[in-house]
Amino acid sequence: MRPRNVLQRLVEAGQYWFVFIAAFALCLGIGYGIGGYVQFYMKTLSSGLVRLGGDLSSVTGCIPQGAWAALAGAKGCDAVRGTPASTLWSIRTTFPIYCIALATIVGWLLFMLFAGVGLIALPVDMIKSYMYRPQQMITKTEYIRLAGEIGRKAKALLDGLKEVQLDMRRNGRSRRSRGKLKSLTGELVALEEEEMKLREVYPQSEDAALSWAMTVIGYFFNLAGGLVAAGLSGTWLVHILVYMFLSPPLDPLLNTMFIDMDKVFGLFGTAAFAVFCFYLVMATLKGNFKVGLNFLFFTVHPMSPGNTLMSRCACVAGGVCLLLTLPRCPASCSTPAW
Repeated sequence: MRPRNVLQRLVEAGQYWFVFIAAFALCLGIGYGIGGYVQFYMKTLSSGLVRLGGDLSSVTGCIPQGAWAALAGAKGCDAVRGTPASTLWSIRTTFPIYCIALATIVGWLLFMLFAGVGLIALPVDMIKSYMYRPQQMITKTEYIRLAGEIGRKAKALLDGLKEVQLDMRRNGRSRRSRGKLKSLTGELVALEEEEMKLREVYPQSEDAALSWAMTVIGYFFNLAGGLVAAGLSGTWLVHILVYMFLSPPLDPLLNTMFIDMDKVFGLFGTAAFAVFCFYLVMATLKGNFKVGLNFLFFTVHPMSPGNTLMSRCACVAGGVCLLLTLPRCPASCSTPAW
């Protein structure tokens, strides 16, 4: 790579970085200027005065306001039995506290989304992977035939992507070209999954039998892990329902379980609490990979565990390079992307 090209790319990346930082800082500053306040609702209480050592036998609830007999029974300072006025007190928070609060709100929203999806998707996907597992190894002849089909599909994908690339160079990124690119990207993902399955049923290692045995054992571990995950997800969902959604809570559930386990042995409750918290983190990660950045009508970046590319190129079918977003890509790939 020429030094000039490197410098050119660094300048281009710096421009994108500057625009992003400037836009982010502008949005953050406008939000702080408009909504960077903390508000508290306060009750206004008032009270009268009496002399030290005076007779307080007639005072019930609070000291009367003034010396008039009409106010002797007033409860202006009684927050329980009286009717004190409510006042909204607003104060501007500091900018670091505002950033922390904003990050916390966004984090909780994303956590609710990803954890909610992951609590269901994690056990379901693990059990489904066992149900649809490959049943037996294939012969070399069958492998060559299936690999040839995948190679032909990859070649057709490459031709389609080149056509889209030429269309974008001539007419820009039109709606038609973006739709075609999205369709080809979906076909690429399906093709990658097809080749991964092919590699499973025909392991290419020195000890193919051992590799196949480890694959089979891995699917049984998926089944066991899926059943355990289903139990943990069910427990979390029941706990959220009976303890957090109902007011007052119907039962403490997990809280009581952890306390009772600690009474038996101090490490039991701590270990159980750690398992449930760690599983919640795993469910959040699963939801993140499952949902990724899928919005209502488009996908910003498809995510797949162990298969999400950092670059804009994908290698399939024995080293054929496919251009995902069509900038620059090497003519061939030395190693597959998975």
